[in-house]
Amino acid sequence: MNPRKSWEMESELFDTTLSLISGEVNLSNFFMYFSIKYPIGCHNIPRYVSKRLAGSYGTAKQKLYELQCLSRHSIDKCESYELETTPGVFTSWPHTMLPVGKNIDDMISSLETCITRRNNIRISNGIPTYVVNRGRLIYDEFIMILQILRAKLIMIKNNI
Repeated sequence: MNPRKSWEMESELFDTTLSLISGEVNLSNFFMYFSIKYPIGCHNIPRYVSKRLAGSYGTAKQKLYELQCLSRHSIDKCESYELETTPGVFTSWPHTMLPVGKNIDDMISSLETCITRRNNIRISNGIPTYVVNRGRLIYDEFIMILQILRAKLIMIKNNI
C-alpha cells in the first residue's frame, strides 16, 4: 500500500524538501525506507497520537510534555539488509530524517494538514487508526512518522 495514498493535494513545500534529500526517488514510496526508532525506556508511541494532532489536548503543560515525548523518537533510515531493494541514491540519504525548511511554520502546517486528512480518510472509510494484532497495537506508521516530524519541528521552532 502506498504510504502517502491520502497525502494532501498541495504539498509543494514538503515535497520540495523531500526531493532535495531523496534525489530521483518516487516520493510516494520514500518513507518506506525509514522507520521509527524509540528512545531508551519507551516501547511505543501513545495511541492517541494516531487519532489527533499531538499537543492539541489538555493543559499547556500536558501539551508540551506530549510534544517533548514524541520529539524524542527518531525517524531513521532502514539498514540496507532490512530492505528488498534500495534506490541508487540510498547511501547518500541522511541517517536520521528531519525536514528543515526556510519556513518552519509552513512545514508544520503542511504536516498538520496531511495528518488530519489521512485520519479523516481512514475514519470515513471505516479503517481503524490502530489494529490489535497478536495482542499488540499496530498503528499507521506513516501518521506516526508525520507526528514525530511535526513534534520535532515545533521543538526546534520554540528552541526547546
